[in-house]
Amino acid sequence: MPRRSGFPPRTRHDLDPLLCGAPASGGDTYWSSGYAGYETLDPQTQARIANLSAVYVHRNPAYNPPTPPVHPLVCVHPETRRKTLFLSPSSAQSVVGLDEQSGRALLDELYAHATQPQFVWRHQWRPGDLIMWDNRCTMHRRDSFDDSQRRYMRRTQVLGPITMA
Repeated sequence: MPRRSGFPPRTRHDLDPLLCGAPASGGDTYWSSGYAGYETLDPQTQARIANLSAVYVHRNPAYNPPTPPVHPLVCVHPETRRKTLFLSPSSAQSVVGLDEQSGRALLDELYAHATQPQFVWRHQWRPGDLIMWDNRCTMHRRDSFDDSQRRYMRRTQVLGPITMA
């Protein structure tokens, strides 16, 4: 195969591995399945949240658009066609059409359900780890850690149209 200009061949030995610096303790990442969270809700709760949406406000005001985004609590994944809970504990602030107390209680109930141990996978990072996930059907969080220690990761996102319904 002819070599293309600008794309020199690289051998296994000169490739840089994914770098990951992990603190001595803490900093683990946890993922929970929005599919499992939704599919194990009782039918009454599924019906109750079917047409509800949450208002999202980022904890860093610099990231907030002039009008806060609104997303359905239940989405249909565009590829799998499965229903999934679509939640963000840190930024879903209220539920459209519910008073503040009722909306907060519903969000807390859904988070508690979706993050039960049987729906969660925990990863303790080591140098060279590579993890890929689909943010359209998962929630993730990390443990706190001593900020005098380094936690370094590379992040890559696949961008495309947002077609969740």
